[in-house]
Amino acid sequence: MKMNKKIIVASSCVILFAVVFVFYISIKFSKKDLRMITYEVTTFKKIKNALAKKNDKIEKLKGKNKIPSVKYETQKIKYTTQDKILMEKIIDVLNASSPGRNHKCASLAKITLYYASKKIVIDCLSGHNSGYYEYRYNGWLYKMNEAKFFALRDAMEKNF
Repeated sequence: MKMNKKIIVASSCVILFAVVFVFYISIKFSKKDLRMITYEVTTFKKIKNALAKKNDKIEKLKGKNKIPSVKYETQKIKYTTQDKILMEKIIDVLNASSPGRNHKCASLAKITLYYASKKIVIDCLSGHNSGYYEYRYNGWLYKMNEAKFFALRDAMEKNF
């Protein structure tokens, strides 16, 4: 009888942990008191006929030919909206995200949610897979629908 109680207690703990874990990693961003959303991305553009110098950001070319590296120019593009309907749609896309497998990948963009009393910054990854766009928030990686997000992003105002 004591063994059965231990098994019941242990299985109850496992179930409780699983429920808490799923609740913790599921994202639900609030629409209440949301003032503005920005999406900021860094783009890389080849500079025509410009060779890279020491300490420049360069593309290393492989092979036996000694081809000079190409110099890149970076540009930050910022999309902004304060439109309530558009912000609600963006929050819906973020909330529909599912947990993904975390991996080492640098952030190339960020989404910032500005609320009345706080701001939340979400790091967006480079987007290796078509169909979904990955972001990292609070130490967890999530996948959101790429087509829906970029359609909403394109509806936002572009600021250079």
